[in-house]
Amino acid sequence: MVKILKTAFIPISQIKPYGSVEGRYKHTQNLMAEFYNNIKDEIGSHDVPLKNVKKAYLKVLPSHKRIEVQKIKRGANIGGQVNIGINEKGNIAGYIVNLKPNYYGAVQGLGLQEFGTLMHETDHLFSYFTNPKYIQRIITMTEKGYRNKKYFQFFDKELQSTKKQNRKDFATVLHKKLKNYFKNKSSDEKINTLQDFRYRLLNEKNAYNTGNSYQTAIEDYHPGVLSLKTEPLPVWKFHFDEKLKVISDMLKEALQSERKKLMQT
Repeated sequence: MVKILKTAFIPISQIKPYGSVEGRYKHTQNLMAEFYNNIKDEIGSHDVPLKNVKKAYLKVLPSHKRIEVQKIKRGANIGGQVNIGINEKGNIAGYIVNLKPNYYGAVQGLGLQEFGTLMHETDHLFSYFTNPKYIQRIITMTEKGYRNKKYFQFFDKELQSTKKQNRKDFATVLHKKLKNYFKNKSSDEKINTLQDFRYRLLNEKNAYNTGNSYQTAIEDYHPGVLSLKTEPLPVWKFHFDEKLKVISDMLKEALQSERKKLMQT
């Protein structure tokens, strides 16, 4: 069985002020604030090399945590991504932060324009470190075959997408699509997948808001470097709250159904 090594999570005893979902994200926010304070003076009129980004991460994370920061290829259609790092024994040893640098700069590092993306991915990174339960669910779903091609296609098309929706029947349509997705699937797969969908959407919502707020903060800290202020990403276009409501209601219904079955046995 795949294990999450100590290098890939922060123990609950170190999560302050407490270990609930809200407490874990508060701890994530505290780490991000420390990270920002460690790197804000390095960026501005000069780009920050990716090796310095890694150093800033290691300064704020507890000792012996494993991370790598790597370049995304020139021309790729993504600006950032965090991947799980697997060691030679197949266990989870840490995380890989992939970032697209300014390839036209002298050091091929990150400039002010890329800072929001950096903080977006940093939100994901620290959330992974503070939520080993979520990483464990990824392991379970992968081992059982739930996180397959169909899973990723559905999430990207229906949940991560910003495609236009008919707002009047949005919830009804999404609920119908989810029911169709889970048709002929076990209750175990349905519950695990809904919990996974819920966490991923909440994590994306947090990360996009984090990216926007820190992009504004760094531009205020280094005024005049950019000729124009960066427009905040319109997070509302993802309709995260509506999607989370549909998924949470469906999950609640699925859990209640399972409890009834257990009571009847």
